[in-house]
Amino acid sequence: MGVEGLLGGSNSTIYILGVAGFFVVVLISLFVIGLYLKRIKADKGGGQTEPGEWDGIKEYRNPIPAGWAISFVLVLICAIWYWVAGYPLGAYSQVGEYNTEVSEWNGKFSEKWKNPSTETLVDMGKSVYLTQCAPCHGNTLDGNSGRAADLRKYATADFAGSESAIVSFALYGTKGEIGQMPSFEAAGTLNELQLSAAAAYITSSK
Repeated sequence: MGVEGLLGGSNSTIYILGVAGFFVVVLISLFVIGLYLKRIKADKGGGQTEPGEWDGIKEYRNPIPAGWAISFVLVLICAIWYWVAGYPLGAYSQVGEYNTEVSEWNGKFSEKWKNPSTETLVDMGKSVYLTQCAPCHGNTLDGNSGRAADLRKYATADFAGSESAIVSFALYGTKGEIGQMPSFEAAGTLNELQLSAAAAYITSSK
């Protein structure tokens, strides 16, 4: 197959340079470590000290080791190369491509359904209700024998036009005699559009 095929076509050069740079840094680091370990073993405790003395203790004047400084500069160069040439910011990535496609499809979906008919909204709301609301309020909106609020009243003439109230209750939560209604907004489960569809289904149920 060849090296280029194994490493991913046009990206093989960058990959090879990255791996080579990694091994170069490792080799230099090992060399510097070995050099200073050898120097430590041979050091007899001499050297120039800083002026001044504290309780009979003097401090050695230790300049930055040349090997450390070189390694530090090489690491900076590798980092700059990585961000500018190796894997620059804003370059192609599969994650970026996926996010772009998702954004495009979400835009198309929003455009298609931004003004749904009442029938479509009710159908969408039924799905939302059965998955998110029915576990507490029951499949028939009866409140599961008193464990949650009975929503059937919102489909009567006395509560005509109450969709906005239902959305407000579900969006921000309530606390009443039966129990506490959690906030879907705080939970990040449903947004206002989804709750509006659920409210349309509730008020249309007979």
